[in-house]
Amino acid sequence: MAEPMLSAAQEAVRAGLYYLAPNAADAALEQGLNRLDLEMIVLCGDVVDRQQDRLTGGWKLLISGETTSGRRATVVTRQGISGYVVLVTLFRRMEAQ
Repeated sequence: MAEPMLSAAQEAVRAGLYYLAPNAADAALEQGLNRLDLEMIVLCGDVVDRQQDRLTGGWKLLISGETTSGRRATVVTRQGISGYVVLVTLFRRMEAQ
């Protein structure tokens, strides 16, 4: 089920039909990432998990991939209304030391 959801998210991003949630924008700025980084993660990344929202019953995808600078990050997406994809938030996994 994740594969069709990923394809739909990628098509929406290619068409510019996505919304960047405020906390995703804040998280990106805090980590030195920009909109192009988020797009690249969705377009070239892989689904690492999917979660069902307890309130709405809708599905969220966790898509992990590389940024334009080669760092790995994960973007959380969900299907919005009218075919838009919402980039809910993002995070970088801390490297093991």
